[in-house]
Amino acid sequence: MADDGNQTTSIVEGTPETLSPPKTPSPPKTPSPPKTPPPPKTPSPPKTPQVTPDGGEDDDTT
Repeated sequence: MADDGNQTTSIVEGTPETLSPPKTPSPPKTPSPPKTPPPPKTPSPPKTPQVTPDGGEDDDTT
């Protein structure tokens, strides 16, 4: 006979259809800890005075 899929009394592959065990509920997700704010940027140190192009220190002595 044609298998129309509605015959619940038919044996599937010779074994009775066993009910699948109930799924265990997944544990609730733990809330992610709040992000710690990034530390404030430290102000950049003052730039060291540029050395004069002639190679000497930038001073007034001649």
